[in-house]
Amino acid sequence: MADYRLYSLFHLRKLKVLDGTPVEPSEASAASDMFLGRLNEDILLQRAASRPFNAIVDLDLSSLRLRDLADLITSSNFPALRAINVDHNLLADLSPLSRLPSLISLRACHNRVSSLLPKASPPLGEPVGLESLTALEALHLANNLLTSLAPLRLFPLLSLRVLDLQDNDISKVEGLDCFSNLRELNLDRNKLRGFEPASLASLSQLRTLSVEENGVRSLQHLPPLHRLSLARFASNRITDVADIERIAALPSLLDLTLANNPLSRKQMYRATVIFRVTSLTQLDNKDISQDERERVDMLFHTDARAQAVIGLGGAVNFAPSPAPANPASLPSSASKVPIKIASVTFDQMTGVGGPSPSPSPFMCIGLSRPPPQDQPQDWHPFFNSPGEFFLPSGKLSGRRAEDVPPRQEVKRLTSRPRSGERERVPGAAVLVDRGGGVFSAVGTGAGSLSGGIAMGSARPRRGGSGSTPRDRAAALGGVLR
Repeated sequence: MADYRLYSLFHLRKLKVLDGTPVEPSEASAASDMFLGRLNEDILLQRAASRPFNAIVDLDLSSLRLRDLADLITSSNFPALRAINVDHNLLADLSPLSRLPSLISLRACHNRVSSLLPKASPPLGEPVGLESLTALEALHLANNLLTSLAPLRLFPLLSLRVLDLQDNDISKVEGLDCFSNLRELNLDRNKLRGFEPASLASLSQLRTLSVEENGVRSLQHLPPLHRLSLARFASNRITDVADIERIAALPSLLDLTLANNPLSRKQMYRATVIFRVTSLTQLDNKDISQDERERVDMLFHTDARAQAVIGLGGAVNFAPSPAPANPASLPSSASKVPIKIASVTFDQMTGVGGPSPSPSPFMCIGLSRPPPQDQPQDWHPFFNSPGEFFLPSGKLSGRRAEDVPPRQEVKRLTSRPRSGERERVPGAAVLVDRGGGVFSAVGTGAGSLSGGIAMGSARPRRGGSGSTPRDRAAALGGVLR
């Protein structure tokens, strides 16, 4: 053996004298440089577990602190080898594995690979790098030092299905033109800022795309990948709402992750994504139930004749058509008007203060069912117009003023009423004490209510000007009864 002495010194490190010759420190250093981290037959025999080399299909060489694979991994030594694992080593060059044309799976994660090109130029006529791995279907190069994918153009790996490049220093998506059969691409935790034009256009068979924890600001050049079913863009810098429309162009997308982006913190983000990307079944690792999708459809399709204008952050209009110019022309049963009870006065309730205000142009969200026409119904904001909310002059809970029994006749009060005495507000409405703090009202003319009135067991408050909005709301509830 040519390196007998150095080989012996490397494995017998405590030797001081070998074959009668003292061991020099320089010899020990040279032995370490030559054999430390280098694959040898002893390691192969140990990992082969008594199997003959020509029968090994799956070879595990992980966590051996290997620096060099030497020339031992060849098709002549391992003719049946289909998968090899060299994870967690110190490899910087994968070119020694290029002599395995039948290899299907290659794992080289957690190494020191900085380039896919060989460190030294190969002899004339020999394959360059991974060029000869024509049967390769899975290539895992996570947690390395790769900075560029451009050398992939030199390797027409037409059978490649899985490409794992997470945790590298890649700043540009390129070199994927020859991977037309690629199914899964993982670019998590790199230095990407976006996609280059046509960088993914050739990946017509891609099913999974993961670009999490990068610096992606836009999905501008994301092509309409018709077979893509899983897309992960979490923990980036995506802010543009228009990117939702680009995602909506993926017809087969089922699972989408956009969490931890500025876009995901905008108002109505989830509802908008579910509405625009109709094929989704899961968003941000949360299933989309049929009930949730129905609520979203209800939100965006309340009325086919007047669709709501809804945007994220108030800047973008997702509605396909603007709201009608004249909302008052819509049927009153479809109009739903928000009412601020604290600001209602009896001028409007008695109908003397002028016509009721026109309906607000803003539409409430929800489905409504008109009440039966043959039954008297209480006023409801979904079923009745705003004008029907106010009681006409002379009505008491659906009865005329003259139908009030004589015992309920009231007199004009000029001071605070005594307990059990009927109260009438001049020029406004008649309030009748039913006992126990229960009141009813009879509209008699213009004016506004002064003095707080409570429902249930409450009593009139002292001092009309000090009544609270709660008291006025309670008074309104007493009138509507």
